[in-house]
Amino acid sequence: MLVNGEPAQNISIEDRGLLYGDGLFETILCDLGKPVLLDLHCQRLQQGCERLHIPVPDMNLLRQEIDTVAAHEDCVIKVIITRGVRTRGYRFDHHDTSSSRIVYKSPCPQIPEEYYQQGVELGVSEFRLAD
Repeated sequence: MLVNGEPAQNISIEDRGLLYGDGLFETILCDLGKPVLLDLHCQRLQQGCERLHIPVPDMNLLRQEIDTVAAHEDCVIKVIITRGVRTRGYRFDHHDTSSSRIVYKSPCPQIPEEYYQQGVELGVSEFRLAD
């Protein structure tokens, strides 16, 4: 895991992403270390940051971090962008210019062989997301 480009095993308890859910994330499939649809994921991260008024991280730096963590493996990368460590409370300073980047890797889920042979049953959820 990288936190702001540095290897880490922990995240600060004072990070607003942890304390208040003040952030966003993307989950990216990597095929032999190559992030699938990376341009679209980066575009969505940038748009999400803009909507939440979180400073947009340097996308070239973020791409390098994703490549470093993926390390030529089949894996799933989770990129989390938060407002970072700030003062306590719901209010935040709109003039802050930094955000926190967390790039985390986990193994690809194992898909049972019978799914490929017998298929899977799908349905349509009636749950509606907020507009």
